[in-house]
Amino acid sequence: MRQYVIILVLVFILLIVGCASNVETPTQTNGTGTEHPVILKSDNRQPEQLELDVWDANDIQEVKLSRSMGFGTVNEAQFGVFSEQANVDIFLDAIQTATRINGILDIVRPHYDVTFQAEDKVQSIHLWLNIETDGGMYTYVSDTGTGYTLTEESASELKRLIRDIRYSSEQAEQNGDVVNIHGNYLNLDRWDSFLIHVQQGIRDQVQVTSYTIEGDPIFYNLNYDGQSVEYSFDNTMDAYGGSQRVSTFCESVESVITEKGTEYSLVGCNGNKARTFGLLIPPQNE
Repeated sequence: MRQYVIILVLVFILLIVGCASNVETPTQTNGTGTEHPVILKSDNRQPEQLELDVWDANDIQEVKLSRSMGFGTVNEAQFGVFSEQANVDIFLDAIQTATRINGILDIVRPHYDVTFQAEDKVQSIHLWLNIETDGGMYTYVSDTGTGYTLTEESASELKRLIRDIRYSSEQAEQNGDVVNIHGNYLNLDRWDSFLIHVQQGIRDQVQVTSYTIEGDPIFYNLNYDGQSVEYSFDNTMDAYGGSQRVSTFCESVESVITEKGTEYSLVGCNGNKARTFGLLIPPQNE
């Protein structure tokens, strides 16, 4: 009798093992037609990583905005902060009414970084806003491969909020910008440091902020990756200029000493987009 029970137990174990071996592992096919297993992960993210579509606007303390310096990171130099509930609602509604984009993204450097701050959690996104049309998109900083299209209404509202920001020369100086106020410069040591790093092949980036007569900021961003300089120009905050953003890659920065001072320009650039950059530092500022 005991031997009979042992045999039944062994048969039962074999049946379980056999069933388990017949369970199919999900697979996906790569470009060569070869299949490989898909690793299924449980959603065990911490609260600060939860997507914004499950957030309540009333829980958000403030929304921080900065000019983006690149993918996957948040620029800590604040451009503006929104704490009024009506403005917080506009930002969160823009996220929660967006539509996921199918396919592979082919996008330029983000225009802005946006951080949503609550008492016990934080989430950041990269934001793009079109100039000529009321369109835009965002990605999570932690997942730049998945994009979401904003509604035209939301994009228009966000552009309105951002246009109302007043980025003073004092704030620019505090953020570490090289500030140009009609030929008078602040933080020139940052420019000198950037030039030295370019000569030494060390990664660095610098933002030059010039101010119009009306006091509107115009941004010139140079991002050196150790080999080339990515240059971006943005005058969308200039109320009296034709709003545009241009971006290109250049080999290096060139300097020429003239009677008026030292003039800096970009060389070896793709196309002629770098014509918008020119920095003339008078002798008294050197």
